[in-house]
This record gives sequence, structure tokens and C-alpha cells, in this order.
Amino acid sequence: MTFSRALSAVASAAVLSTIALTGPTATPASAAGSFVVSEAQFNQMFPNRNPFYTYKGLTDALSAYPKFAATGDSATRKREAAAFLANVSHETGGLRYVVEQNTANYGHYCDTTQPYGCPAGRSAYYGRGP
Repeated sequence: MTFSRALSAVASAAVLSTIALTGPTATPASAAGSFVVSEAQFNQMFPNRNPFYTYKGLTDALSAYPKFAATGDSATRKREAAAFLANVSHETGGLRYVVEQNTANYGHYCDTTQPYGCPAGRSAYYGRGP
């Protein structure tokens, strides 16, 4: 297991432990106020987050994906949310960073020898946050 994968597993376990695995969630996760992670839990999971990241921003974004964390039993919905939030936490340093911090990697993500190359008008690609 790579360090990155191990870190994601630990983050996933931490996020999942914050989300109780009991109790039904009857309404779609994307409906206002029905996401399996409450605002209090979100605040507890990400106490040092950048002000850019808000619970309302998360739930507003989720409205574009009505089936996210809204199918299967309650435990399945919570695991889906936990896996997503653990990955987001890993990729953003606990929601502290909005853009990739390792600028040395910026030129490594495009392969101009391939048909996909770089995005139009860009000579480099890098993680640009959420």
C-alpha cells in the first residue's frame, strides 16, 4: 500500500467514524438539510479549513448530483459521503488549500506527445482545487 493510499484510508476511517452508521436517512442526500453529514459534523471534521470551503457550498454543489449519497441503505450512503470527503480532505490538506501547493509538479501533468496533451490554451496543468 502506498503512503498516499494509506493516508486516504486513515482519512476515510476518520471521516466515517465522525458520521454515525446508525439511523435512517429518508430523503435524498442533495436535498437541503438532508445530506448524511450535518453542518456540525462538517465543522468538526474540518476545523482549520480555508473560509473558501463552506458547508453551504458543499450542499449547493451536491444539488447538481441528486443521486450522490442518496441510494442504498443508510450505511452505504454514509460510506459514500465518507469516501468522498476523505479524498477531498486528502487532496486539499483538510480543506486548507484551494490550489495545488507543489508548483514543481505543474509541468508534469501534461504529455504533449499524447492526443489529450494539455487543456486548450495551457502549457501546463495542475490541480486547481475543488
